[in-house]
Order: sequence, then C-alpha cells, then structure tokens
Amino acid sequence: MLSSASTIADSTWPQVPKTSYYCRKVLPHLTPYFACVVPDMRGFGDNTHPDAGYDMETIASDIGALMTALGHEKFHMCGEDWGATAAYQVAAKHPERVLSLIFQEMLLPGMGLEEWATFSNKRRLISGIWRSTM
Repeated sequence: MLSSASTIADSTWPQVPKTSYYCRKVLPHLTPYFACVVPDMRGFGDNTHPDAGYDMETIASDIGALMTALGHEKFHMCGEDWGATAAYQVAAKHPERVLSLIFQEMLLPGMGLEEWATFSNKRRLISGIWRSTM
C-alpha cells in the first residue's frame, strides 16, 4: 500500500506459498520514496494461524486496522496473487482511504473469469491471458 504521506503499505504482497520476504528485492527501490509496510496476511508465513478469519472481509479489516495503528489514514495498495484479492477487498471496503490499487497475478473470484485461471493443454497464453484454442 502506498500512502498519501509517501507511504507504501504493501500489506498484501504475501502469497501462497510466498510471504512478505518475496518483496525483499523491490523494497530497496521503493523505500527512498515511500514508507513501506509489508506484513504477512493472517495465516501466512510466521504470522499467527487462528482457526477462523481467513475470509477477505476479515483480512481487509486486519489491514485497515494495521494501517490505522501505524498512522496511515490514506494509502496506495499493491497486491499480488491472493494478496491482490485482499488488496481489492481493502479498496472496496475503505474507498475513502485507498488512493490507488495495483492488482497483479490474480483473477478476482466471482467475476466470471475463473475458467481463465485453469491451466489446460487446450489453452495457450496469448497477450498475458489464457485463450481457448478450441
């Protein structure tokens, strides 16, 4: 996530099986310009593994609460893989706080694109998206 006060809160870059450690090479390029926040989402990495709360609404609440606790009322979001789904939920739940959203390497569940997320020998990659060759 990036904040209006030059803050990147990239709280949604943890992905399966990746964790926030995955961002270690890009962060040095961002920290001269932004304060970066890159926590692991609930249940990922060294984070706690509670019995419940893995739905994106709860994770979005976790991220919003974290950003508030850190003093970032407005911020930019960046998410990859399942982190992108969480970032989208944060932006949907807190539109007044999220200044922009970078959504990468994930298709939003429920948007009718699920079939494009399935690998198949009947599909091939064209211009960055799977396309049926049938």
